[in-house]
This record gives sequence, structure tokens and C-alpha cells, in this order.
Amino acid sequence: MTTVALKTKHAPWVKYRTVSASETILTATTKKGANVPSTSYRIPEAMNNVEVRMAATASAGKGATANFYGARWLDKSAGTFDDISLIGSASITSGDQLSTENNFYVDTMVLTDRWITEVKIADGNGNNGMSRIAFDASGYDVFFIILNYIDSTNWIIDISGW
Repeated sequence: MTTVALKTKHAPWVKYRTVSASETILTATTKKGANVPSTSYRIPEAMNNVEVRMAATASAGKGATANFYGARWLDKSAGTFDDISLIGSASITSGDQLSTENNFYVDTMVLTDRWITEVKIADGNGNNGMSRIAFDASGYDVFFIILNYIDSTNWIIDISGW
């Protein structure tokens, strides 16, 4: 009998960006390819799923709304994107679990899913753990998050995948 081992490439956590000011969410009239921010995460071709974790720098109990978006290339050689799709939004609150860098991981996520496949939240029920959101990239080329603050703090956003 021949044994076949399937290998899935795992990406390490990378710091996607630090958000230091509340951002304006996209609307029906602004979800255009020209508005894909330069800070977008380019999803590697071998990555089928994207996983995100967030942390507040100030303290536990900080809140925001995170809006998750994706886009595909319209013309990769020209660097232009097609219209932007809303993956979903989540009300987030930081908890007590500290990251290695002493930031307060989000421990509560309440999701409104708008994606073509299921969006999953892990450990999002406010138990002072590290909440994460994961979704199938569904062939999209870039992913980005816009944070609209409720409370004043900086937010750290990390991305991984498989």
C-alpha cells in the first residue's frame, strides 16, 4: 500500500498593519477598484484561506467595527482592480489576553457575514482568549480591513493563512 501525504502550506502570522485613526467604511458608491488601498494584503496564489487576529494597544474593553473587504485584479499588468466586495463586518472588543508585544487581543467578535462562502469566527465569545476570523479567499487577490472606532486606541492587525 502506498502512503500519500498531503501538505498544506502554512503562512506565519505577519503584522498586516497598525491602525492609529478611525477610518471611513466604504459605501455602495465607494466600493470601486480605484479605492483599494495601498495597504491591502496581497493574497498569495497558494493561500486558500485567510485568518486574521487583532489587538488593541491601550487596554481591555476597547471597541471598534471591523469591515473586511476583498478585490480581484481587473488588469494585473496595469495594477488595476475590479470593484470591491464586502466580506463581512464584525463588532470587536479587546479582552485581557496579552500578546507577546503586550497588546490586548480581541476576545469578542459579533459577525455580519456577506461572503460567498462561510466566514468563521474562532473563540469570539468574550472569554478573554484570542478571537480570530477566517474565510476562504475564493480566488480574490487582495484583502483589506477598515476599522471604524468606538474607543480611542491603536489597533494591531495580523494575518496568516493556509
